[in-house]
Amino acid sequence: LVRNLKSTNKVFKDMHIKSIEPLLQHYGIQTTWLDLVDNIWIALWFSCYKAVSSGKDGKYLNFERRSERKENKTQRYAYIILVAADLSSAKVISPGIWKGINTELIDLRLAAPSIFLRPHAQHGLLFRNLGKPSGRDSDYSSSIAGIVRVDLADALDWLGNGNLLDTHSLFPPASYDSGYEILLEIRDSLIKENKISMGNINYIGT
Repeated sequence: LVRNLKSTNKVFKDMHIKSIEPLLQHYGIQTTWLDLVDNIWIALWFSCYKAVSSGKDGKYLNFERRSERKENKTQRYAYIILVAADLSSAKVISPGIWKGINTELIDLRLAAPSIFLRPHAQHGLLFRNLGKPSGRDSDYSSSIAGIVRVDLADALDWLGNGNLLDTHSLFPPASYDSGYEILLEIRDSLIKENKISMGNINYIGT
């Protein structure tokens, strides 16, 4: 699918091939990449909201604000996991793409065209272990640099109710996010033509 997109769609032709799969991951496709952010407030937002989906394959997705009144005592916290990438010895493959000894990191704000707004809104980074002949290690415990635990009531209070940290701002709809609109159109076109499925690009807030 990645090579097909690069060879047939003009938006992806100038993108480094390693940045396409992480971009698809950021918009909902399940890959081997992990979504990260480099902004504490965005990280806190994701720990204070839970995803709710409906429709076939979770086609429609929205995010609901957690409430300390609805959580039991063991769940009344917001957690942020701090992840370390081995960038000190990393090779720059292309702008926004780093390959270290054990891990690789992609900053979609640099590696993808700016018509894709979501990575910018979310400070989107993608991270994974390097693949090896024996396979890709799915154990990321060695990359965890720390865990921050915050009382959920405090976290919600710190976030407040500003428009810059709502679903509409963090997940710009396709009417604003031209890249998102293109991905939805490609997915719908593939479904209509009974070709290979592109996977689950969700509709969020639209």
